[in-house]
Amino acid sequence: QAFVEMASEEAAVAMVNYYTSAPPTIRNQPIFIQYSNHRELKTDSLANQRAQVALQAISAAAVHSGNMASGGEGRGFAPGQSPVLRIIVENLFYPVTLEVLQQIFSKFGSVLKIITFTRNNQFQALLQFSDTVHAQHAKAALDGQNIYNSCCTLRIDFSKLSALNVKYNNEKSRDFTRADLPSGEMEPAAFGVALPPYGAAAFPSSFHQHTGESHDAGLWL
Repeated sequence: QAFVEMASEEAAVAMVNYYTSAPPTIRNQPIFIQYSNHRELKTDSLANQRAQVALQAISAAAVHSGNMASGGEGRGFAPGQSPVLRIIVENLFYPVTLEVLQQIFSKFGSVLKIITFTRNNQFQALLQFSDTVHAQHAKAALDGQNIYNSCCTLRIDFSKLSALNVKYNNEKSRDFTRADLPSGEMEPAAFGVALPPYGAAAFPSSFHQHTGESHDAGLWL
């Protein structure tokens, strides 16, 4: 669910009237729009913003990790660790895309390759940095962090692989150093594992609509 505050009551009325005859959809799920009892939204006090990416916390962790590296405080990292991280996303309430992973982990260094897949009913990814130190800092800062508020928890470990072999550039795998790779056929056999069932349970297909509420500039989606 979401609240949307329009600039005026007239704009809210126009929006509801328009979408009454042409209901919008997101990921093939219908969106139902109705008036809210709220006259004004206080965005800093909404407790239901679970879909907001926790980039502020991740950015702070990146800064702290960078300070450790520049200050010589990161000498506790074990030698010989791989630049490839294995990432497990627990409590997968919202879809986690390859682009989201690249955006988060690139704060710690150059991300070369990513492969995503599902194994043992868990969404997982293999992510290769250009340098082992970058992988070490990313693991130290992000292991146990949530991508979204209260969900999509990262569990990170070092992979036994020293490098990834990416054959296709598509929504499940990407070699950022090879723009010439084909997209391939999006079949589970490409990785030998089943693809994650995104969106099936995260977004309810319908909401009960209520009537009799006063019109205002706030909408409940």
